Amino acid sequence: MPLSRTQKVTRPCLALGRWLSAQGIARPTLLRGRSPQAAGKEKCAELSSNSTVGPCAQVFGAPSFSDDEDAEAELEEDGLPPNRKPEEEIMKEEAFWSKAQEALQDRDRRERLLRFMKRHRFKDVNSSSGWFWNFRFPLHAAVEDNDAEMVRILLHFKAKTKQKDAAGWSARQLARKRNVNGSHDGVLQILNEHAAARRKRAAARRQAKEAKLANTEGIVESNGPQAEKPDAPRSPEGI
Repeated sequence: MPLSRTQKVTRPCLALGRWLSAQGIARPTLLRGRSPQAAGKEKCAELSSNSTVGPCAQVFGAPSFSDDEDAEAELEEDGLPPNRKPEEEIMKEEAFWSKAQEALQDRDRRERLLRFMKRHRFKDVNSSSGWFWNFRFPLHAAVEDNDAEMVRILLHFKAKTKQKDAAGWSARQLARKRNVNGSHDGVLQILNEHAAARRKRAAARRQAKEAKLANTEGIVESNGPQAEKPDAPRSPEGI
């Protein structure tokens, strides 16, 4: 005779109850108003504290507990969502990766500069190449190549913009001369931005110097005129 659905569910439960009784383990009971996870956790703690009974056995289908749940609960209590790093750690990682990126960019700039100087036979960013009737400087060579990025790299490594070639042209004057229908607009823009930044830095230094001088004069005026020191008595001649 086939078993009903209720019998199929009840018989395994009865068999499990008999097995627990044979092992000396009381059947766990759930209190009303509490979750099964909390009740099972307390039952395992009660059985583990009993010296006559071994550690709580893992029953197939029973809920398992791990330290990850407690860690997630602590993070939620602190106001941080799960799997979220603290703000200080995130800032440290961002600073590390930004420095690494800057180092890679600086290395790329140096490699490009070395290839450029080797191709045009320059020894330094401010050294000339050629004879006295056709010598030029690295900035002039970059302008002739219409290489705006190389102009930026040379300025980054302190190339001087006021140096003139054999014809008496500076790098900016040469760029203006060669600019046909906006062909050298990129080079001119970089040179103009560099000149504007230099003027801005010079104005800031001049303003700071004037403020320091005015502050010094104010201190002297507040202290009043200094009294002249009396001359020391001179000893008679011959003594």
